[in-house]
Amino acid sequence: MHEVRDWISIAHALTLIGRSSFVASGDDVRRVLECVDRSDVLRLGRIVNRLEAIPKPLPVDAIIDRVMTPGNPADRSGLMMELFIVEA
Repeated sequence: MHEVRDWISIAHALTLIGRSSFVASGDDVRRVLECVDRSDVLRLGRIVNRLEAIPKPLPVDAIIDRVMTPGNPADRSGLMMELFIVEA
């Protein structure tokens, strides 16, 4: 986040741990979400008209179910790109 000076998506965060969002598993997504959930300086949100923060504790299992349900890897990746990690 400091390097790009912007929010990053879950898909981008996965690349930082060496995984593409096209092949990431639910466990890979869980690692990212749990890191955000434990952090005092990070939060997760989605853009509707503006950033809408998802309150902590994050509904990790529900988020994983939502982003991992589509059978098409491009659809899963797209859903991961809709969720942003921001500094609180």
